[in-house]
Amino acid sequence: LYDLRPGMAEYDRAVEEFVHEARMLAAAQHPNIMELLGVVATDRLADGTPVPQWIVTELADVTLQGLMDRGRLALAQCRSIGVDVLKALEFVHHRGMLHRDLKPANVLLFGRELTAKLCDFGGARFVQRSVQTMT
Repeated sequence: LYDLRPGMAEYDRAVEEFVHEARMLAAAQHPNIMELLGVVATDRLADGTPVPQWIVTELADVTLQGLMDRGRLALAQCRSIGVDVLKALEFVHHRGMLHRDLKPANVLLFGRELTAKLCDFGGARFVQRSVQTMT
């Protein structure tokens, strides 16, 4: 559950960024990307426009960062997590999207199999030119 900090709904930029993250998640539905379950709007602007308050997502067991903080990972775990993350990146890149914040804290792990799912699409952007030409 991501929430828009109390009082931030008054600032257009904060609301825009919050809505942007929800839209990017909605555009990135894939088994290795955190699932967007819904957006809750509890307030309205003066013109009646709903202001999103929460982004509701599935709940992970642990992040990759949390698992790494516990100690070394087995080679098989590293391989499996890496393949899952690459599948997610391949999916978004083929749709012209760049995640722009790939780090262990943004990789969620689920179940005994440690299925990896990419999260935090707040900085993600769609690009006009080919991803292959970007550095």
